[in-house]
Amino acid sequence: MIYVSLPSELTLQSARIIVTVMFSATNFGDVTKQQIISAVKKLKLNVCTSNSSTDIMTFALANAFIERKFVKLETENLAKVTRSDACKLKDF
Repeated sequence: MIYVSLPSELTLQSARIIVTVMFSATNFGDVTKQQIISAVKKLKLNVCTSNSSTDIMTFALANAFIERKFVKLETENLAKVTRSDACKLKDF
């Protein structure tokens, strides 16, 4: 079983936007699964990369980017994050 602590309001769409901004991609489809796996390993997240879906890893990455201050969100509503709300603070 995989345990990932996430902000309760964070949606999959919001997590995808955060990951897209951090990878400087145009849209989420431009971020490959291998890039996501590499990022999970680099940040040493407690997610099994061989058995986990891309969505689970995306949630974990978005949470880590927020907690480790890689990205700053200009909104309190994590359910509706837009690209303009996510500001990349440091390169990943």
